[in-house]
Amino acid sequence: MERIEVLFGGQGGQGIKLAGSLLGRACALSGRQVASSALYGPEARGTLIYSEVVISDEQITYPRTLTPHFFVALSQEAYDRLYRDVAADGVILFDSGAVTPSLDAAQQHYPIPALSTAAKMGHPGVANMVMLGALLALSGLVDMETLKQSLPESRRQANEQALEQGFALGRDLM
Repeated sequence: MERIEVLFGGQGGQGIKLAGSLLGRACALSGRQVASSALYGPEARGTLIYSEVVISDEQITYPRTLTPHFFVALSQEAYDRLYRDVAADGVILFDSGAVTPSLDAAQQHYPIPALSTAAKMGHPGVANMVMLGALLALSGLVDMETLKQSLPESRRQANEQALEQGFALGRDLM
């Protein structure tokens, strides 16, 4: 596997850091090298936040994303500020209810109704897991069982259901 870069973006409180951390942990469990980081303002909740994950089979010499292959956007602000950084042949997953993609964007775009799916499940806080499941379906970065192993015990059942819902949404788009 060559170096793969993933970028998650949204608002503080949407679980952007957690999504990046779980993806990184799952990839590490599958034997890959991983580097991850998250950046956000001092206000955190409600402001722009993004999380980066770099995955490789070889040693990672630079731990930040340069030209992400995948971008997951849960807010318009995150999309507007970050989509231009994504590789021209990259993939962008965006929440179809919160983000209107740019008409001039070259990347492949996939609308995922993460926020509404999470709300219908009765757990609006798991939209990040819906997106993570969709990313898994579209990217094949790690298998679902390994990703589930990386979940924390708190809200495990809701998170697993959200991952599965997102995976189904992503698979249906392929």
